[in-house]
Amino acid sequence: MKKIHIYLLLVLFAFSCKNLREPVLGDSSNFTPPVITSGPVEGAQYLLVEDSAATTFATYVWSSASFNLNTERKYAIQVKAVNADGVQTIATITKSDTTASPKVEELNGAMAALGLAPEVEHEVETWILATMSEADPDNQAYSTTSDKIKFKATPYYQPVITDKKLGVPGDHQGWDPDNGKTVVVEVDPTNNASTFIGYLNLNQNFKFATGPAWSGTNYGFKSSAADQLSGDLDIDPNAGNIPVPDAGDYYVSMSTSGLKYTLEKMNWMVVDKEGTEVATMGYVASKVRWEASVTLEASKEYFFKGSDNHSFGAGEGNLLVLNGTTGMKGEGTAKMIMTLINPAEPVYSILGKEPITLPEVTSPTAGSSFALSEANFYAPATEVTWTASVRGKETPINYRVQIGDNVLMQVGGDVLTATLKTVDLNRGALGASGTPGSAGDVNLKVVAVYGDGDTGASDEVTVSVTPFKVWGVVGSAVTGTWDVIQDAIMKNVSGDDYTIQLKLVAGEIKFRENYDWSNNFPSANIAVASDGWYEITINAASKTHTLTKMTLPDDDYWGIIGNATPNGWDPDTDMVYDTNAGTWTFTGYLAEGEYKFRANDSWDYQMGKSADSDDVLEGGGNQTSIQIGTAGNYTVTCTFNRGNNSGTHSRTPIVN
Repeated sequence: MKKIHIYLLLVLFAFSCKNLREPVLGDSSNFTPPVITSGPVEGAQYLLVEDSAATTFATYVWSSASFNLNTERKYAIQVKAVNADGVQTIATITKSDTTASPKVEELNGAMAALGLAPEVEHEVETWILATMSEADPDNQAYSTTSDKIKFKATPYYQPVITDKKLGVPGDHQGWDPDNGKTVVVEVDPTNNASTFIGYLNLNQNFKFATGPAWSGTNYGFKSSAADQLSGDLDIDPNAGNIPVPDAGDYYVSMSTSGLKYTLEKMNWMVVDKEGTEVATMGYVASKVRWEASVTLEASKEYFFKGSDNHSFGAGEGNLLVLNGTTGMKGEGTAKMIMTLINPAEPVYSILGKEPITLPEVTSPTAGSSFALSEANFYAPATEVTWTASVRGKETPINYRVQIGDNVLMQVGGDVLTATLKTVDLNRGALGASGTPGSAGDVNLKVVAVYGDGDTGASDEVTVSVTPFKVWGVVGSAVTGTWDVIQDAIMKNVSGDDYTIQLKLVAGEIKFRENYDWSNNFPSANIAVASDGWYEITINAASKTHTLTKMTLPDDDYWGIIGNATPNGWDPDTDMVYDTNAGTWTFTGYLAEGEYKFRANDSWDYQMGKSADSDDVLEGGGNQTSIQIGTAGNYTVTCTFNRGNNSGTHSRTPIVN
């Protein structure tokens, strides 16, 4: 009987402990929601344009959510139209991080998925959704949300084109048969399955191609009428190019069954209802559209006219209607835009052109001087601040801090400050023909960039900068391509000796001085045979080098990451491996904040502080950051052992 009583007591104890450990889910009052501290500006207007698709829309920063349970959190940045159903996720953050920078194209895609018409302003709201990792985000028992930020945004047009299309490669677009924006589209797949049409800007020669690449059927030149506005096509792979009589705008029609084509010259203009020309339209190749700057009268209607047979009026929303009788309306100075990428779905927009209030640099002040030192490579050199720029009610999509045309830093349109590190200001001074070791004047400015590409620059502020000499590693092994030149800056050991450790991919490298090709070596590119972690040394005087692929424990290379580190939360900053000591080190500036460590530029495996000590590390998928309360230059030394998910950490101030 005693054994039964003891067993029952143990069972009851286990259930009571279980109840103590597990909170009651489903009551959101037990949760602490995230609080957005940085993001889109409440009430601001954002004009999204394809030219800026890959740039940051806004940097979101928020506080951690709490579920009163020791669990990993997952966050999502979400958006919806005000007073409408439907929600879309702009970005998902899976590692409990509390910052993200979604791109313009991601917001634009989310708005398109919500069914919001392009080239039309919409009021939307955004927020942070926090959920327990792996939990159902739609189950409120496992989620909590931040307050919402409301703003207005105008998405750009992303054409949805049927698969029934042909590419039109040619001199007008670089002979790319897979360019999805220079196409002809099937007129009616049901009743006329062989006729394709399109509105194109052509010059010299072109062809039609089914793709992909040149592997499909290609339609080339066989013969033409004397005026070259019509002719016969040939599907022989060796057929010639189709000639264009004169460079310009054309309505293009072709038949795959009849193997014939026609060209009709267009002269696009904006006209009023009486047919009087208001403005000539120009083709913008980079945007694949036609534009005109006009002064509109509220009492009039306006149309796009290419010929007597091809004009467009206003349809539903921002759609155009071929030979439509209802015109577009507007008032004041504006830019009228016509996009005919998909002739079955032509669209327009009218953008008001308000004057730009220029930013004004408030610090540093003219005459400030900066003597830079490599010892403070990652340390702040100066804080640049400025007043806001506006265009009517529209805010910029970003600001750029520049010395001349050299962009030192780019921040979101809601940010009015940027911290230039020593490395940033040094690069700007060297790019402005500064002499290492000598003070020289440079002109600093802030440029506001608007969604349609318009810019407004502040007056230049002249400051004195004494830069230091640098040597960098460049090449396809650094960035993956010679088309992107990005210097990996080497550490000056002493005199003319420099060294660096970094990840390289199979490719080639060279070395150059001060971000410039005027002094580089060797004459022939250095081949990097395979991907890996390399140690490189050079002597800049003798122009000699060593290139050594290193063997690393667990094949892991390590970086330090966090808001205290030089690159913040993305990307990490590479650490240096000491083969003899088996340690990884970071030497440089750390701000007040936090940091942790991750392997191989990935969040899949991390090291952070243990529950008991900053100096004892634990490894896994999501680890606790180490706090730092005093900014300064430090040496951080670590060991990492993936095998037992452990490591060591020490941080020592550098006394100059």
